[in-house]
Amino acid sequence: MTTTAMDIGQKELPAGWKWVKLGDVCDASSGSTPSRNIPEYWDGDIAWAKIQDISAAGKWITTTGEQITQSAFSQTSVKLFPENTVLIAMYGASIGKTCITAKPMTTNQAILGCICNENTVPDFLWYWIRITQEDLIAMGQGGAQPNVNAGIIKDLDFPLPPLEEQKRIAGILDEQMAAVEEAKKAAQQRLEAAKALPDAYLREVFEGEEAKGWETEMMSEICERISGGSRESTQGGYVASNGIPFLRTQNIKRFQIDWENVLQISREFHSQLKSTQLHADDLLVVRVGASAGTVAVVPPEFKELNCADLLFARPLTDRSLSRFLMYAISAPATQALMQTLTVGSIHQKYNTRTLHKLVVPVPSLSDQNRVVREVEDKLAGVKLAEASIQQELDTIEAMPAALLRKAFSGNL
Repeated sequence: MTTTAMDIGQKELPAGWKWVKLGDVCDASSGSTPSRNIPEYWDGDIAWAKIQDISAAGKWITTTGEQITQSAFSQTSVKLFPENTVLIAMYGASIGKTCITAKPMTTNQAILGCICNENTVPDFLWYWIRITQEDLIAMGQGGAQPNVNAGIIKDLDFPLPPLEEQKRIAGILDEQMAAVEEAKKAAQQRLEAAKALPDAYLREVFEGEEAKGWETEMMSEICERISGGSRESTQGGYVASNGIPFLRTQNIKRFQIDWENVLQISREFHSQLKSTQLHADDLLVVRVGASAGTVAVVPPEFKELNCADLLFARPLTDRSLSRFLMYAISAPATQALMQTLTVGSIHQKYNTRTLHKLVVPVPSLSDQNRVVREVEDKLAGVKLAEASIQQELDTIEAMPAALLRKAFSGNL
């Protein structure tokens, strides 16, 4: 559940709290950019923050990607914000991102610096800005790159408790947010470990002792056909519905086809593309891009399919099972072998010759069936583990909003 300042504003504040304007509790002003045409202004020792620096920072910003010189500071309108200034991004997708300066620094004009007065704790204000971010985004003005200005931010309503209460709440939030972050890191590590299990299983199967006794063949010896998907223009060939699924690179995921964003072509266009019509149990291999080498199999229930710019292979049913080959080709050792068969000097890719020459294991069909069952049993367990950990992560990631909601409702 997302919490916004508007949600809090609809509730009565605890005793001793009062609503004020943000501009009433801090001195807020934006930074500026020294001229890029004057080299003497740059590469100095005064930190100069941009939105990218705020986005990369956590609660505290300690370093910046660029620094300016003393000359820039003394000869331009750039402002030096002191330690404990709350910085707020005002432009683009980063509107409302915030951090606190751990040392004096300057900023560009896309950042508002809020110097708290004696009645306001910077840490407390920082947490309030976090809860206000969605409201600020909604207030953004402009087209391609919306922004908010200093006036909008200074006019924000701010729930002001007594000073000691601010310190108490900020301290509790610090402790609880740190605990949430630790729990999140631990869950992410478990998720990464779970995601690494398929490769470990495939390595165990295809590089184990049993695999050393299997016969091997080039793909060309165990497939009746190896070919590539269509590279013809599809202009005018797409239809909105009742067409033939037309698989592309983005539809091929590891061990499966993502049907959610599959385009369709007309039956007439499908008939014209006879050479790229797919059959049930065809192997599909991504040939280029970040996912090159990813393998899936056409499910048996799909009788009419076509494809663009993929590699596909049709195994001889008396020699090899498609799903066995999918796992064999996906195994780390085979993927490494495929890397030696790439073509192209700049954008490396696979072609039909890659698959023709690729050497794969060919045990008996009964052994292939057994291996497929064993691998898929293990992969099913991995999928369940990943889903459970992801659910835990989703719960953890919702905790900061819940904590902020409690804090600014006076229930912490």
